[in-house]
Amino acid sequence: LVSLDTKQAEAFKMCAFRRITLIQGPPGTGKTFVANSCQQAFCNARNGEMVLCAGAPSNAATDSLALEMCASQNTMCSVQFFNP
Repeated sequence: LVSLDTKQAEAFKMCAFRRITLIQGPPGTGKTFVANSCQQAFCNARNGEMVLCAGAPSNAATDSLALEMCASQNTMCSVQFFNP
């Protein structure tokens, strides 16, 4: 796993131990980076046998999240994206 700062590591741990986690913050704080780190770690740990649901408040943010996660996905994990 790549290096996370203190707040990012805290968010990662929340994702690991909760069914639903909201990751929020201003631009440039690493929200997409944390979401991508979670997706990689969880899908690798489960051999790709899981469904991850990810969303963002705008189409542009959802597209950015989807592109980042799909570009780094090296498993058969299913990721579903939505824009509420």
